[in-house]
Amino acid sequence: MPRDDVVLVEIRGDLDQHTVPRARKFLSVVTTTATRHLVVDLADVRILDPSGLALLITAEGETGGIHGSLHLLGVIGNHPVERPLTRVGLTGRVSFAPMGEGLR
Repeated sequence: MPRDDVVLVEIRGDLDQHTVPRARKFLSVVTTTATRHLVVDLADVRILDPSGLALLITAEGETGGIHGSLHLLGVIGNHPVERPLTRVGLTGRVSFAPMGEGLR
């Protein structure tokens, strides 16, 4: 059953300097209501550059107009995404679910 306080966003392709401005605007728009949880599915992301990391860090901090506790899907086993997130320490600050599985 859908919940009004959860927003699920699926990102495909690259999350880089070319796509982040559009993604940032979209995330701020879809989380303007009473969003308590922002779930971002990164299973189909193949490039995550520093600007993409910055966007996720902004979302995790609930700043920049993006609201809701951040949860990520499709990170574990998705090395182009998992490696940079681990390097910046985001893996210890948000909840993750393996590719193909829901949140625990």
